[in-house]
Amino acid sequence: MNRKINVLHLINELEPGGAEVLLVDLAKERDRDRFSYAVAYLYGQGTLRGAIENHAVKVYDLSLSGKKNPLMLFSIVSLLKKLRIDVLNCHLVLSSVVGPVAARIAGTGVVVTTRHYDYHEDIKSIRFKIDRFMSRYCDCMIAVSAETMRIVREEKLKLKDIRVIHNAVDTDFFQPHHGISGNVEGGIVIGTIGRLTPQKGYKTFLRVISRLRDRYPMLQADIVGIGPQESELREFARMLGLSDYVRFLGRVDRNEIKTLLSEWRA
Repeated sequence: MNRKINVLHLINELEPGGAEVLLVDLAKERDRDRFSYAVAYLYGQGTLRGAIENHAVKVYDLSLSGKKNPLMLFSIVSLLKKLRIDVLNCHLVLSSVVGPVAARIAGTGVVVTTRHYDYHEDIKSIRFKIDRFMSRYCDCMIAVSAETMRIVREEKLKLKDIRVIHNAVDTDFFQPHHGISGNVEGGIVIGTIGRLTPQKGYKTFLRVISRLRDRYPMLQADIVGIGPQESELREFARMLGLSDYVRFLGRVDRNEIKTLLSEWRA
């Protein structure tokens, strides 16, 4: 009988976000007959750690009391050797920089990097330039959309292989609520969920809401998420006259998100 393929997902942190929640879904839906999964994160409090471990996937905290460990490279090498990892999948910039180096030192067979973003406000920064340079040492890049692949190809990275694998939706959890109109207390509600950063395009979202309210005065909007742009977006909503019509709901747990989705028209 062939042994399982040992896979380690390396990510910057495990605070709620798109890439981080993806690891929760992967833990739940993994092929348990073929793969043995583990997850490691480099800093932060590991908020989603329990959600991943609930699916019998071991999670390793490589931080130094929640902060970045200056010896993280050696911690990753040690973990790769200890778990006899066959495939290292790196998520987000820091992990995609240190992960390939650690994998080469540890002798890990396959290194994959997942590109979760199309645009980032720091795309021209040194750390992103290093990230793009290090991608040449990966065996494959996974792009989460066709648009991401298009942008990667425009960057002319020296990649061995690139594949598009779309982020999936947990249809057991997120199911359509038939018969619910999307009206809450007489208003039409449109919602959005994500980290409050420029690349998410929230200012465009607010401009659209402002224009739509000219035609649909009962329209309201919910914004779920936290991030460095929150204060700026609140002020922008105020400037557009939307303070009474846009709710900034902050961090919301998955069960509450399920309820919100049933209330939103779009």
